[in-house]
Amino acid sequence: MTGGAADALIADLDGTLVDSGAHYLATVRAVFTAYGVQRVERDVYDRCTGLSTHDMLVLLCRHYRVRAPVDALMDEIVRVYRAGLPDQVPLFPVAAALLLRAHAGGVPTAVASGSPALIVAAVLEGHGLSHAVDARAAAEDAGAGKPAPDLFLHAARSLGVAPERCLVIEDSVPGVEAAARAGMRCVAIPDPATVHAPSAFASAELLLPRNDLTRIWELLDQDTDTRTYARKQKTPRFSGPVPTGGGNRR
Repeated sequence: MTGGAADALIADLDGTLVDSGAHYLATVRAVFTAYGVQRVERDVYDRCTGLSTHDMLVLLCRHYRVRAPVDALMDEIVRVYRAGLPDQVPLFPVAAALLLRAHAGGVPTAVASGSPALIVAAVLEGHGLSHAVDARAAAEDAGAGKPAPDLFLHAARSLGVAPERCLVIEDSVPGVEAAARAGMRCVAIPDPATVHAPSAFASAELLLPRNDLTRIWELLDQDTDTRTYARKQKTPRFSGPVPTGGGNRR
């Protein structure tokens, strides 16, 4: 990894900016019930952490022997997921404040998510974050999901910043691996409720608790305390219509 300050901030969405795990699981269970699956078990779902929605659906279809077009399942996932926004997908306030403050300070920002573009747009718009995101990379923009580097490389190209000058914020092991494979610096903020092997986040430059991201400013050459900034800001809330249309990949 290169030294010095990073020139751009790229954030993952699910599990990093928003607490979407419970709603995603409820969405998956609702969709798969229609295909005869009584209940998608939590441990099976947890194996999909960090994967794209498309790759998750392939894995779940294989496990539960569901024979259905992944595109059709994807459309249902998008429809059911969006119906619960924004109340069922709360923000992580400190991470959201980091994104807002970086944008306000002139740092180019992007969100790179394995979710379909319609879900990414709906979440950002629903929480009033769209204006703070200069570029988006969603499932449709990448040939392969995380841990492949495609999403992060697409985000860097969209920002016009070299990969090695980008700093990634990620909560998942596949996401941290994807950042490393993209040649980017990475800060890992894993879910404290999830047990990982000690070496799981070895490629991350920093491993931080999600409620204190102050040290990230050292990597962006900033001096703002994101905890203070988060307290001063009103939590962005849903303020407009959710985008409409279909989606067919994460």
